[in-house]
Amino acid sequence: MKHQAVYRNDYPLINRKKALSSKAATVEALIISKANKDNGEIIISRQELARYGVCELNSKNIVRELELVADELLCYKVHLPEKAGWKARWRTLATKFDVSNSDAVHIEIHEDLTPYLIDLREHFTAVEVAEVASLSSKFSKRLYMLLKTLEPKQSSKGYVYNEDGGGRFTLQQIKDCLGIAGEKTYKEFKFLNSQVLKPALKDLNKLSDITVTMKPEKSGRSVVAVEFTVQRRINHQQKLPAFNMPEPVEQKKLSVAVMNFTNKYNFNDVCFINSILSEFGEKAIKKSFSIFESKYLSPNVKNPAGVYYSKFTTIMDTVLQQQELSKKMQSEKASKQDIKEEIEAREKDLNIILSLHAKGNEKRLYDNQPASFQEMISFESCTEQMFLDMAKIDLEEISP
Repeated sequence: MKHQAVYRNDYPLINRKKALSSKAATVEALIISKANKDNGEIIISRQELARYGVCELNSKNIVRELELVADELLCYKVHLPEKAGWKARWRTLATKFDVSNSDAVHIEIHEDLTPYLIDLREHFTAVEVAEVASLSSKFSKRLYMLLKTLEPKQSSKGYVYNEDGGGRFTLQQIKDCLGIAGEKTYKEFKFLNSQVLKPALKDLNKLSDITVTMKPEKSGRSVVAVEFTVQRRINHQQKLPAFNMPEPVEQKKLSVAVMNFTNKYNFNDVCFINSILSEFGEKAIKKSFSIFESKYLSPNVKNPAGVYYSKFTTIMDTVLQQQELSKKMQSEKASKQDIKEEIEAREKDLNIILSLHAKGNEKRLYDNQPASFQEMISFESCTEQMFLDMAKIDLEEISP
């Protein structure tokens, strides 16, 4: 038998009587993937929201679409686990959802949620967020986010956590997690199974990066719990959700390098390529292609375009950091060059002054030199540079 999964510790973001919609569940996964202990504000770009199917990139109704998601998250009360005692704690998932910025959504999360989100973040990288987005129903998304925490995990030292994969949940725990605890429709297991669990598992096994089986557990004639087995799918190729991205107002003519890349990896979303060219510029996009091919592409990848989509934000962060570093180095180099040119200009001006001061005064300058100098070097053997040096000393002595 699998271990008894303590799901309130593994996955605390639970509202027993309310299920998030499909789009809000995707935003929830994005929030988890971006959780940061140093900052309670989560920033999600419009590009990401469009990429994961939350909204259309250039939709005229984007504020209205996001307002519906905001209404859910701002009212979505979650239960925080308590290790000891009977104390119960609830917090809203989001305390601020700002869609006034045209480029990104700014979401603030309650500080009490931060440690739990960070603990969950290892399960929800950009790749897993894409997996959540690719699922078709709110129940399959929520079940994925629960079961993903129970798949076998290997530590950096080679230790495998939860080697069997999966766990046992009572029916009440499952209903709590899915947000349907108060719905009479699913009171009996046969309805819960046929309308929620079976369709959700079919979705997971067809589209996600894990395979799941379940085994009902009975007490007498009634099902009281379900035992899930969870394993990572081998050679899974991620599929991102389809979404409509309107044509940009100004179509950019793709360069040979960009066209070669899109043709090579079967990109058919010219709108996406045009939109990122408009936002980042061709030089940055070509650099992103190079990073993608060197870091993320391998012979096992069957869907390069899908991988590029899923890794795009991470890749572009690297490109922008490299560009910023390059600008800084160029600025420092230009600054050093300016200083060098200024020094050379001052030296040139000084030589002109010294030359004018020395001209016609050679005999006087020589006579002012110490006797020891005059014994070693005659007036006739003095060079032009010597007279310039004499003039420099002479000017320093007469200067106030």
